[in-house]
Amino acid sequence: MTWHTNELSPGSLLVQDGNRVVGSINRIAGDDASAPSLDRWRVEILWGDGGGDITFEGSDYTHALAFVEGVERTLAACIRQRWMAMS
Repeated sequence: MTWHTNELSPGSLLVQDGNRVVGSINRIAGDDASAPSLDRWRVEILWGDGGGDITFEGSDYTHALAFVEGVERTLAACIRQRWMAMS
């Protein structure tokens, strides 16, 4: 698994595994347009295993990317563990 981002427009990115979309990262404008520091970044990772999507909201873009990386690593570890249990 190697996820990457693909910018749709400023403040809106797709999270992809190859050509498959696995989620999105979107900037949410703060209440005060003159204070961009109030902007938030919302991450949604598509998850079809009955629990709903995996979501996160952080104060900056680097936190959003770190969350995506953590989800990717966790899912990769779960897949490895399942594969090893089946062997």
